[in-house]
Order: sequence, then C-alpha cells, then structure tokens
Amino acid sequence: MNRLAIRMGVVLVALALLAPAAANAFSIQLNYYGNKVVRWAKSDLTYYLDLGGIDEIRDGSDVTVFHRSFQDWQDVECSSLTFQYLGAATTKDVLPISWKTNGRNELVWITDSKWTFGQWVLGVTAPLTDYNGVITEADIAFNAYSQNWTTTGNTSWNTQDVKSVAIHEIGHFFGLQHVLYGYSDRDPPTMAPAVDPNGKTASLHTDDMMGACFLYPPAGEYYRCTSDADCPKIIGHDNQGNERYEGQLTCDANGYCSGVSGLAPQTIPFGAICALVDDCVPPNQCQTLVSGIKMCTRACDVAQDDCDTGFLCDTVGSDDGTWCVPGTKKKAIGEPCATARECVTAFCHPAPDASGMTCRQACYKDDGTCPQGETCWAIGTTVGGCYPASEVPTTLKKLGWECAADGECESGNCWSEGDAKFLCRKACDPANPDCFTGYYCAPLGDGRAACVPGEPKRDDGQVCSSDAQCVSGLCFQHPRSGARACRTPCSLGDWACPWGTTCVSYGSTTQGVCMPSVGKLSVGEACVDDGQCTTGICASFGNVAYCTQFCVEDWCPNDMTCVPVDPLGSLCAIPEPGGPDTAEDADVGDEAGSGGPVVRKSDGCRASAGAGTPFAHAGIGLLLVIGWAVTRRRARAG
Repeated sequence: MNRLAIRMGVVLVALALLAPAAANAFSIQLNYYGNKVVRWAKSDLTYYLDLGGIDEIRDGSDVTVFHRSFQDWQDVECSSLTFQYLGAATTKDVLPISWKTNGRNELVWITDSKWTFGQWVLGVTAPLTDYNGVITEADIAFNAYSQNWTTTGNTSWNTQDVKSVAIHEIGHFFGLQHVLYGYSDRDPPTMAPAVDPNGKTASLHTDDMMGACFLYPPAGEYYRCTSDADCPKIIGHDNQGNERYEGQLTCDANGYCSGVSGLAPQTIPFGAICALVDDCVPPNQCQTLVSGIKMCTRACDVAQDDCDTGFLCDTVGSDDGTWCVPGTKKKAIGEPCATARECVTAFCHPAPDASGMTCRQACYKDDGTCPQGETCWAIGTTVGGCYPASEVPTTLKKLGWECAADGECESGNCWSEGDAKFLCRKACDPANPDCFTGYYCAPLGDGRAACVPGEPKRDDGQVCSSDAQCVSGLCFQHPRSGARACRTPCSLGDWACPWGTTCVSYGSTTQGVCMPSVGKLSVGEACVDDGQCTTGICASFGNVAYCTQFCVEDWCPNDMTCVPVDPLGSLCAIPEPGGPDTAEDADVGDEAGSGGPVVRKSDGCRASAGAGTPFAHAGIGLLLVIGWAVTRRRARAG
C-alpha cells in the first residue's frame, strides 16, 4: 500500500471515532445484471477537448482547467488512473447530445439549442457500457447555452466555475456516481450532486479519492478495506428514475469489499470477464481470447470437448493450449453437420448413402490414411472422408444415369429438381463454369458444384418471387414496402452476417435478415425515406422522422421504447424527454448473443432546491445542477 492509501486509512479511522455522521463514503453503479461494477476495463484513458472556447473565455484557460482536472484525478496515489490528451474534439454531436458514437472520449461546450437539459443543468456525462458493465466510450457536454463560465473563481448565480463542474463530470467519466447525502453542506465532496458556489467541490475529498482507488487500484492489485465504511454504496433508481442508494458493499474478513465478483481473488466464475491472473474461481484461469477480451475459462481436450453448453473447446489468443470459449460445441465424427467449422475434425462430408452431411476425418483417395476398417470415399475430387468400408459403393454411375445418392456417381453429384428423377450431374467450378447450353453451375455445398438445368440462383438484393430462386434460400418480402428480394437469413444467437450487411430482426426473437448497411442510416438517425435506413423503415413520430425497427418482444436499441404503430405493429421510438432526475438503462446495438453495448445513464446531478427552483429535463447521462441558490439560502439561515 502506498503513502496515500495509508494516509486515507488513518483519516477514515479518525472520522469513525470522532465524527461518524460526517463520513459519506463514495458511490458506484452495477451492470445490468447487478453482478459487476461499472468501470473501464483499463486504467489508461484518453480524451479530446473542444478548443474553440466560448464567448466569455477566449484565452484558452478553459482548456488548461480541463487538463488540470484530469491531472487531479491522475495524482491520486493509490489509483492507477492515467489520462492522455489526444487532440481536438471534432464534433459537438457527442453521446449526451445525439447518441452518436465515434470511439473518441470528447469534452465539448454546447452553445446553441442542442442543449435540451435546461438552464440549471451544467454538465452531462454519458458513458457507453456493455452488459458486463465495461465502459467503452464516454463523452461530456457543458452548458454554455444558458450559463456563463469563468476560470477565475468569480462565480455568481449564472456564472459557473469550470473546474468545479469539470472535475465532477470526469468522476462520472470513469465510473463514480453521486454521493447523495451524509456530507457537510459547508464542505461537500466533488461527487455531490450540486456544485458548491464557494469552490469546495473543485478539489477532491478523501472519499472522492477512495472511489478512484476502488475502481482502479494499482496494477495487479485489489482494493483493500478495513471496515464497511471503506466500501462503496450502490446507486440505483426508483420507478420514476430518481437516484437512490440500493445497498453497500461490505468488507469481508480478508480485507476485500464483497458483494459482487471481481473485487477479490478467486471470485469471478467460469465464463465471466476477468482482469487479473488471480480473479477466477479455480480451476478456471484468466485467458485472453482471440477477440482480445479476457475471460475466466478452463483447459479442455478438443477430441472430448466437455465444455459447458454455449462453449466449445478451441485455441485462444494468449496461450498455445485449448480452452473453453464462447461458441457452439464442435461435433464428433459421424454427427450431422452443415459446415466444416462445426466439426472437431474441421471436415464435413456428404455420406455415400445420401443420408446427409456428417463430420468425418479427411483423407486422400487411395492413400491408406483412414483408420482400420474404413475407406476413403471421394466424390468428384481426390479429397474425401473416411467411412466404414461397408458403406462405400464400388461401382459408380455415368453422367445422366439415375441415382439415389452422390456416392453412386462418378462425378460425385446426384441431383434432382423438385419431384424429378435424381440423375448424376457433371461437376463444375462456379468461378469458371463449363456447362452445356441450358445448364448452369449450381453450388451443392462443401465447395462442390454441378451443372444443372435451368437459370442460375439469384444473389442477395436481386428481385425474386420464391425461396427456390435465391442462393441464400430466402426470398424476403419487406413488411414495410412489400418488395421481395433475395436475402441471407441470420440467427439472433450470433447476429453474424456477410460483410456490408447487418442482421435485422423484423419482430422474431430467433431469426433475422441480413440487410445492406454500407451508406445506410442506423436506428435512431434522422431520415427522409425508407431507402436511407438499414432496416428499410423510416417512420415519423410527431414532427420527427428517423430510422427505426420492429420491437423484439419488448426490447429496443438505443434506449428506445416499444410503441404500437398501425398498421405495422410495434416499432421502436425515441422516448420523450423527462425531468432532470429521470433516466434508465437500455440496450444499444447488438451485440450479440454476447450482449450489446448499453448507454449507462444516471440521474440528474441536482440540489434539493425549494419550490420554484427551475429544473429542466435530463434525458440521459450524469447531470450536474447548480447548488448556488440552495447554499446561499442555507448560509443566510445559519
């Protein structure tokens, strides 16, 4: 433990002995499932700044204050937080203002009517998180539309101190939440919901620093506690979206805060995201997957593949061994398959008796590499699969002969259209077909193709009238336009689609359609006609038109809500703004049977003002509201 951590421990003990009512601790938020802390997966964060200034600050001192505010948090000795400035912000359409993401963490001044949070809301922070509570992007917007600002400390009822607001919002930027009560009005912490007009919230308090150390302890270490007072309170929301305390983590006998996983050694279960070598419950280990994500998993044998449901035995990015990773389990030899990637042997081959494709050991014809009692069955090529000798035919049929299975033909292709007879067909290469007039080269699966009578199958995007006309096997009729076109189906289990397309559900909870996405608008973006949208649905809600989609049961992306729209059914709509203390969590994006990103939002930062104090809505983010009037009123009363 370094010097600051020791000093903090001493101060906390003194507070507990001399004035326990003054201890206000610090606050955090949990992820969607309530089992992980919301924070970045790394401690080295980056940011971009609005360098344009505002009317009352043209000397660049606001930029200096922003840098100093980040530095104050970085100087907390028991925290591993670092911040690197990467340059000028390039847009005002940051997350709190437009919901748009760009992979950059930007702090900007909003000087026009894009500011919709009201006069008394000073700053808004919107962190983007996934279902595991990992923040992936965070933007901050400051109200320069209805407030004046200063960097000299000369504040008034409508002139605010940049440092007091910036240092507070940066706390939200990396995961800290509001300290709702329990502190002295004469000396509030930085993370109090209201800014102090006398500059008391412009500098970090002990509890603010404890929060940074809890979220981002030194590399390779865990945050340590000596009592429950060292552990954070948990912020949640009531039915109206108001912030409230929903509990507090407790200090266990080993000196770790407990109540959620990842705060102590050996607490993260199999399949969950981890950060440190000792995070996982044995025998699991923290391994880096090919995707770059770290996950608690266990070693496995590809041949046996005894991984849990939803996992398969495969290699990972950080180790030469094989580990259980998310995905569909590989199939054993003899099991039905559709593609080679499903098989333990990485080889899927059609059976000689036309009973279907099965996983097989690959072989070269007549090379003698198959196990004893098996024969290499190759159709139309020198590469085949190992089958029991009793299942492999010995006399093969010529082109045009009637057949019952691929294995009966010299060409390896036995094909029939509809109820017609099955005939042996000529093998071909779709890239360079050599078929007779009136025939076309049709893919038959597993890289094979045959010359068959008729017209070629149609690719995605081509007009169709039946599934049989499409290479994908799906002639999709759009519920909005009624137009039919060949489209590739997709599963909502993995949302996988070819490049340039996105998996879109039109109400189904299991299946979707791969729709063109290049140059198209995403759900929630303003549009003029259906053709601009990836989903093909541009709908008007009131005076605003934007791209939307069908609800998937009651789920919608981007914090949108499910509303009935005749005659289509239920569509996703952007909710009307609420009050400054109204916000909820909502799904955004895919992602993925693995869980899409979520815009994590907290209630408005506000003081407990008396009747008549104006508060505007806070539709998203973490809002800081003026505490000037309240503090002045209390000072007079005292």
